Amino acid sequence: MKIGRPWGSKKAFQSLRRGSFPEPSLIQKMKKLIIISQEQFGYHIDTYYYCKYLRDEFDIDYICWDQGLPKMDMTRVRVYYVSRESCIPVRTIRFLRTALMLTRDKKDNRFS
Repeated sequence: MKIGRPWGSKKAFQSLRRGSFPEPSLIQKMKKLIIISQEQFGYHIDTYYYCKYLRDEFDIDYICWDQGLPKMDMTRVRVYYVSRESCIPVRTIRFLRTALMLTRDKKDNRFS
């Protein structure tokens, strides 16, 4: 019994090896990942590298505080900065509301 290539055709494999990004129709089928962090994006090394290495496999949304530091961006990662202005209860509610609204927009989230 002959086993086929798990990645499809040779042409598809070569395009993946070159590091090309999938077609837009495939992006819609990507798994979704939401990272919620207290640290501003790019200033916490763990979550920065999660985004760096998983951005080709996942549709990543990153929610964090805007702490007034220079903002970093990364391709294929959407970063939502939440203002830290105001008192603690108000800004906590603002942060949680942003996280809840984002998870409601992502209809196919699976938490496990």
